[in-house]
Formats: sequence, structure tokens, C-alpha cells
Amino acid sequence: MAGNMCQKCGCPLTGSFHADHVKPFSKGGWTVTKNGQALCAPCNLEKGDRYE
Repeated sequence: MAGNMCQKCGCPLTGSFHADHVKPFSKGGWTVTKNGQALCAPCNLEKGDRYE
């Protein structure tokens, strides 16, 4: 987590957050640190399984 902030919108991550695959698992993304990012729930739900 970079500074306890959402990696997409920059809002503070207080309490819980979503651990997101940058390249979605459903599209062959691995569950490794370099393919992960911390997102707030709204950003992760909006992203879905897209590769952004």
C-alpha cells in the first residue's frame, strides 16, 4: 500500500480496502505482489475484471 491511499483515485484507505490484481486473475494475472494494488471498494468494483 502506497501511503495508505487508493492507487486509482488517491482517497485515504481507512479500515478495509480491496486487494486488486492489476492484470486480473481471470485474464491470467498472477497473485504476486508486483501484480497487486490497494484500491478503495468503489474503485475496485468499478474496475471489475478489466485490465487498466
